Amino acid sequence: MEYLYAFTDLLNEMSPYLLLGFFVAGLLHVYVPQNVYANYFSGNQILL
Repeated sequence: MEYLYAFTDLLNEMSPYLLLGFFVAGLLHVYVPQNVYANYFSGNQILL
């Protein structure tokens, strides 16, 4: 039972950072075009 309490405490401590990460990911999904990701992850260009 102590593991359950430790797990819930860990989730409570991580929750603000998880919510911030989900929010930033949502903003990127809405405002950054998909071809930017395709160009970045294709490996064909060198970023300087």
